[in-house]
Amino acid sequence: METLLFPDFLNNEREYMEAVQLWSDSVHHLLVKNDKAELWKSPWLNTRFANGQMMFDGNPIYSAICDSEARAIRVIQEELDAAGDEAPLTAWSEGTEWVTNKGNVVFMLTIVCVLSSRTFSEALEIIERWVTFQGPLQSFDSTASP
Repeated sequence: METLLFPDFLNNEREYMEAVQLWSDSVHHLLVKNDKAELWKSPWLNTRFANGQMMFDGNPIYSAICDSEARAIRVIQEELDAAGDEAPLTAWSEGTEWVTNKGNVVFMLTIVCVLSSRTFSEALEIIERWVTFQGPLQSFDSTASP
């Protein structure tokens, strides 16, 4: 069984905030490395209730948008289900109902994962491909049979 990162993040506010910070810092570092940090705004999607309190549900744990490239990122972090012994990761891209200020449809990369060292590394690789346009993103499922 894989060792999970922040396994109690949905029940422990400190762990949740540490997971948010890990995603934020790591993606920012990736954007800086690829000279894209100035183009991307994060967080993008709302993670607070109307009263200002955080939702703490992992959906999304991280989000960002690049208006000039009409691209967005949404990372949903989930708990490992009771039957699982391997942390899954699934990713896909699709057009959304959102449009840029120039009227272009925003295409969003969505990553859904249970966070382990492996899935975190895989997620960052997928995000880097997305922000640097390194080929089309195919749907990806780390638990699918080859």
